[in-house]
Amino acid sequence: MGAKEAGGEPAILVCTVGGAPQPILTALAARRWDRVVFVCTPAGGGAAGSVATVEGSAAGEPAIPEAAGLAAGSWEILLVPPDDPDTAFARLSERIAALRRERPGARITADFTGGTKSMGVALALAAVGTGAALQLVTGKRVDLVKVLDRSQQAIAVNTTRIAAAREFERIAAGWSRFAYQEAAEGFKRLCNDLKAEGLTRDDALLPRVTRAKELSEAFAAWDRFDHNTAANCLRRPLYRGREIAGRSDWAALAAALARGQNAPWGALHLRDLWHNAERCAARGRYDDAVARLYRLWEGSAQWLLRADCRIDTGVIRIGLKKAWDLYLHLRPDGAAAAFWNRAGADGRTELERFVRESLSLRNRSILAHGWDPVTRPGWESLAQWTRSGLLAVLAREAERLGEPHALPQLPSALPAL
Repeated sequence: MGAKEAGGEPAILVCTVGGAPQPILTALAARRWDRVVFVCTPAGGGAAGSVATVEGSAAGEPAIPEAAGLAAGSWEILLVPPDDPDTAFARLSERIAALRRERPGARITADFTGGTKSMGVALALAAVGTGAALQLVTGKRVDLVKVLDRSQQAIAVNTTRIAAAREFERIAAGWSRFAYQEAAEGFKRLCNDLKAEGLTRDDALLPRVTRAKELSEAFAAWDRFDHNTAANCLRRPLYRGREIAGRSDWAALAAALARGQNAPWGALHLRDLWHNAERCAARGRYDDAVARLYRLWEGSAQWLLRADCRIDTGVIRIGLKKAWDLYLHLRPDGAAAAFWNRAGADGRTELERFVRESLSLRNRSILAHGWDPVTRPGWESLAQWTRSGLLAVLAREAERLGEPHALPQLPSALPAL
């Protein structure tokens, strides 16, 4: 052994073995193999197991390695249970992964012709999961029992769609944590791979991957506050009116946010900022999430100063605490004042507790003035205070001002395409 394929890379065969040696010998004759892994069932319970087929102790047949001319040390036996596909899959996946580490660049082919159905299923799944090529020994059939002797040949099995379907679901799972950009990049790679495999738009799979990429790009743009790009994509006839996460008005919502993108933000933008903070937290980026909360707290005061008092904080530059102090001084009888001035059991007002506790936690963040990364409990504390307090005030004030403020969180699952 030791000969390489035409491309020069080592060739490794992993094949399931049943009771008949001929399919295995046909697979071995398909090319010269650098290494062969015989996947067999062990002896036990009065049965010889398919390991006897390899060793030549079944029905007086010669040992397969000897009949195929395999050199000593170039083959091995991997034992798996005959009817436990889960255990067989785990062992096969581990061995194929180890072969990749041992022989980088080797082409691994999995032949699932022999053995029990459980062994064949386990090897096929392990091959698809690890990127190994699939092979099957087949031939002319005159019945449903077996193929005609001397008609067998090893053929490659196309797994493009099987592998693509698995990869599609893996990429789509990124939506569950709002990782739209990551999903968009994954679908783009998958699309390019399918085109390289020769698939065209006439094949239903390629348009499905393309649509998934475009929708991921739309919500990735929304997630980075590029509402105009999101609106343009979602307005397309292919997506306009499509139900996503139980709603069909995503294009209209993105367009509404886009219209005010370059103007002073309103209640709808503040709600969008809140959802953006939630998405950051869902991805474990708590400092990013709290930075957005700070902008929300500050933006809420600036919004009310402009709406009620005609004060533009873009001209009169004041920060969060002074903005709220000014608004509460000018509008001491509003819903916001009632919220900030309410006293707790300790006698301190909500504003005093906010400055001492919530604002202090934010100020210690690496993205503020400190060196302490925000922890999940820290985020949850600030998020709960914002959700139950300030957002309720925002909703009441938006209704008083006649501004739209209802906005859903972005979808966490890719829709059917």
